[in-house]
Amino acid sequence: MRTSTRILAGIATSAALTLVVAVPAMAVPGPPESTVTAEVTGGSLTITAPASTILNSAAPGLDASGSLQGVSVTDERAIEGTWTASYSITDFTSTTTDAVIPSDAFEINAVVPTATTGTIDLETFTRTGAGPSAVASATVVGNNSATWVEGILVHVPAGALAGVYTATLTHSVL
Repeated sequence: MRTSTRILAGIATSAALTLVVAVPAMAVPGPPESTVTAEVTGGSLTITAPASTILNSAAPGLDASGSLQGVSVTDERAIEGTWTASYSITDFTSTTTDAVIPSDAFEINAVVPTATTGTIDLETFTRTGAGPSAVASATVVGNNSATWVEGILVHVPAGALAGVYTATLTHSVL
């Protein structure tokens, strides 16, 4: 082979190698990727209680007692947090006279849990007076519920007049 042919062949080989090195490698496409987003929505926080209860009769100076069965909190907020159930009560007024037993005579002397669902750490309290006063609080994770019985006392004053007395007990939850 002639020298000029060898030189040309060497130049051609160098150029071919240079082209191979200079051309970037083609990326092999991978499988397609998609971002998927889902929203978890929260619901409401509610409290329910029986419409009424009747306490036992008591003479002046003694206690009228009874219970409120089935006070319930339903928490569908789907959160990690807390809630507190409270009450307030009006004065007890006679249905036949102008006599009043003050709301300070009211006492929730026991809160007994009867059922819970979900992840819940429930704490209950004894309270006296008109309120607002907490009767239960909870540390929760996710949806949960709690139901309890409230033991109720009304300390009838020694000077109270005979008669039927009523008050409005209101429960709330925050």
